[in-house]
Amino acid sequence: MAVTFDAKSGTGTNIVNATSVTVAHTNAGTATAIFVIVSYWSTGAAQQDLTGVTYAGTTMTKIGASARSNGMDISEIYFLAGPATGLNNIVASFRNSAAGNAGSVQGFSFIGTPTTGGSGVVWADFTSTATSVNAANSSISIPNNTANDAIIDGVTDGAAVTPTMGAQTNRTLAASGNANGEGSGASYLVPAPSGSQTMNWTFASTSSAQAGVRVLATAAGGLPPGRPNGLSGSRQMQSLLAQ
Repeated sequence: MAVTFDAKSGTGTNIVNATSVTVAHTNAGTATAIFVIVSYWSTGAAQQDLTGVTYAGTTMTKIGASARSNGMDISEIYFLAGPATGLNNIVASFRNSAAGNAGSVQGFSFIGTPTTGGSGVVWADFTSTATSVNAANSSISIPNNTANDAIIDGVTDGAAVTPTMGAQTNRTLAASGNANGEGSGASYLVPAPSGSQTMNWTFASTSSAQAGVRVLATAAGGLPPGRPNGLSGSRQMQSLLAQ
């Protein structure tokens, strides 16, 4: 069964001096997973400002994060399998010292991902990059073994510049923008062609962080094809708890 897109939510500029950001997201009754990408400028140490994400009051699991060396441009991805259907809230929480931050919280729900076999089966091949030097672009390459999977990614840049999404077949811009001195954007590629896929953005900034992940499709029996543990062979040692 191929992954199909269900719904998206959020904007490119909904984090501005925030300690909590709430985004309304509506899942279809057949949605099997929801992902949230939080791309933002942090005022503190690396990956310290974002304390967690929930959907419909349920804690989401962090897949991974990308952060530049001083920890100020960060992109993080969270997911929840078997989410509540209908209209519910995504809530991203920041510690109290987050005044001065900026960026975006964006949600994506999909149909056709595994819902059994462990929490890791709905994703594989997390990829990230970050730079602290003058740059005009950012890109990541995400393996994709079959044409049934999907890819999502998010980027943040350290300037009042809106990032421009690269043009890949079937890739769709979720949202992008800039506010409070930070630009951010997110996109999804459904269906993702077979083979490795490059997700790129262009901008003019002194720094950036980008993160992306492949969303696995369900095969007969409820697990991704050829992945008895729900992960590709290159990622079986990568645990959701090893952050």
